[in-house]
Formats: sequence, C-alpha cells, structure tokens
Amino acid sequence: STPMATLAAGATLDLPFDFYPPCFDRQTGVVERDETPAVITVHDRQLTIKQPDQRALGEVALFDATGRCVARAWANASTLTMDLTSFAPGVHLVRVHNTHTSVQRIVLP
Repeated sequence: STPMATLAAGATLDLPFDFYPPCFDRQTGVVERDETPAVITVHDRQLTIKQPDQRALGEVALFDATGRCVARAWANASTLTMDLTSFAPGVHLVRVHNTHTSVQRIVLP
C-alpha cells in the first residue's frame, strides 16, 4: 500500500528534493550520471557524437520537441555523424544509450 496523508486546504508540505548538480548542465540540458558523457555538436545541420573514452556509442535516438522519436541509429564505433537537413528547425533531444544514458538538448536553426 502507498502511504497517504490528508493535507488541509491552504497548508504547506515540505518535500525533500535532492538536486544533484552534475546531472544538470545549464547550457546543453539534462545529463544522466555518466562518467564520460558523449560530446554532441551540430555544425551545418550535421550532428556529430563522440564518446571521449572511445567506447561504442550504442543506441542513438533523436527526439523532436513533442517527444516523438524522429531518428534512431546504432553505433558500434565511438563516433557517429547524422545529416539533419531534413529535420524541422527547433529544439531536439539527443539520447545516447550504452552502459549509461545521456540526454542533451540541441537547437536546429
């Protein structure tokens, strides 16, 4: 069973929240705890993903702003390049999933 409590109208409830700063990068988005997250760059609508420790990237997925998966690839190498010319401009998320998962935000002009 789930613990429940009644909260009176207008009352406040303090909930513990632990913010782990290394999990959030204010410039590129949320990064799950990973010792060596993939480095993601976009130049001339070409997405390049590199794993600094040379391990295989694994599954790479690109999501649009609505959360719809618009591209998926599997990389057995430590580097992957994707052509993004056919994708709509705006915010996208890139998820790299191998032994750990990292998610980074990119903006396509």
